[in-house]
Amino acid sequence: MNLLSIRLASTLFVVASIAQTAWGQLASNEQTLQDHRSVFLSITTPAYDETGRQLGLKKESLERFVLSRLKKNGIQVSTTFTNQTLILQVNVDLLKVLRSNDTDVYAFVSQFEAVQAARLATNRQSALATTWTATKFGAVTREQASLLRDSVVQNLDQFIAAWNEANATVEVSNSK
Repeated sequence: MNLLSIRLASTLFVVASIAQTAWGQLASNEQTLQDHRSVFLSITTPAYDETGRQLGLKKESLERFVLSRLKKNGIQVSTTFTNQTLILQVNVDLLKVLRSNDTDVYAFVSQFEAVQAARLATNRQSALATTWTATKFGAVTREQASLLRDSVVQNLDQFIAAWNEANATVEVSNSK
């Protein structure tokens, strides 16, 4: 195993550990998507432009893509946030982890979370809680940038399917 392979494996292990830790702490319950009329969309991408530019990741194009897919699938997107609004947080982050043979390698995380107001059991205070999540991570070169985009599409498809399943249950029970 050469030095590049060891560094890449180490980086992916760290990324996987972080993503797995976060995933293990969060619920992923499709039923919590029921009875919401719309979602408030929040998108974050890397704050440093160079990495995003190298892989073609731009917040504006990501936002247009997600909005378009949600609307195409009948999910209304709200431009205002209220205490009852479901927030769809889309976070795509990447970091240049190494350079070998004139090729940059980037670690990435694509994470979608549904966040909503919940009551705390101890003091009945309201707080935001993540109730559904989908996460993909990996490492890519510039030539493999489509894998990063594919991870976003897969997470978005998972959210749309969970939303449709949760709300199909509501429609069936309302028609009885």
